[in-house]
Amino acid sequence: MKKTDTLYKSKPVILVVDDTLTGRHAIVSALEGKEYELSLASNGMEALSLATRLEPDVILLDVMMPDLSGYDVCRQIRSNPSLREVPILMVTSLADREERLRGIASGADDFISKPFDPMELNARVRNITRLNRYRKLRDGNRQLISMKRDLAILENKKVHLQKLAMVDDLTKLHNRRSLLRKGRDEFDPAKRYETNLSALMIDIDKFKSINDTFGHRVGSFIIKSLAIELKGNLRSMDIAGRLGGDEFCVLLPHTSLNFALTLAERLRKSIETRVFTAKKTAINITISVGASTLSPSMNNVMDLMESADVALYKAKVRRNSVA
Repeated sequence: MKKTDTLYKSKPVILVVDDTLTGRHAIVSALEGKEYELSLASNGMEALSLATRLEPDVILLDVMMPDLSGYDVCRQIRSNPSLREVPILMVTSLADREERLRGIASGADDFISKPFDPMELNARVRNITRLNRYRKLRDGNRQLISMKRDLAILENKKVHLQKLAMVDDLTKLHNRRSLLRKGRDEFDPAKRYETNLSALMIDIDKFKSINDTFGHRVGSFIIKSLAIELKGNLRSMDIAGRLGGDEFCVLLPHTSLNFALTLAERLRKSIETRVFTAKKTAINITISVGASTLSPSMNNVMDLMESADVALYKAKVRRNSVA
């Protein structure tokens, strides 16, 4: 039996521990036929082994045993995290107050004196098993709620990490990996249904001199500012990403080359007239933009981006221009 099985069994599991056959038989006679599953142990070591395996609903434990006394068994059960909540009813012929206090100190929950009244034993066991199974169900529900909460937290973290893996840390635009994935999603249907798809490749003119003159922190500020300008000039359906360094790419679904050029020119002018302030210094930058549109000869989104990159190279010869 697995440890978790006892919670879902239809019958409560009672572990009876007594070193005498007569003692075990008396308890079995009183409880059998009462909707319990009885398991018997004839000594303390066997009791500990069965208790660990079964995790019973109640343990009926004889006090006077030769190898391990009931007190010793009780203490060891209470030291086991998986068993410390199991109710223990000591069955004893000892009526001495000190011995009962010793039993309580070792972890016993209650006592029943030998010879016992079978009806009293049944009533005690019935009440204890009901309370213990209720506790198990309550704890199980709490554990389930906790597990669901932990799973929800893990799922949220997973989604968050997945998003982070697709976002450029500096600009919060798509990173290269995400841009290519989005590009494939746009390219395949555009190619199949012969709809427009254009791309812009964007590069900051003389960006190295900005880093050399003002430092990389200012360079990062310029890149972030350009990303903000990009977002402000694009439509919600457009897909902007940073490929690395100062190079950006924008995918324009359902967009002709003429409209792509118009958008590129608008963006170029917006950057040209913008003044960026860093370290109390006004900095003007310009960009070069290459534009391309889907043609029958292209087989994937990389072909489209490479075509726009060729156009960007031409624009950078003149700088602050669109090609």
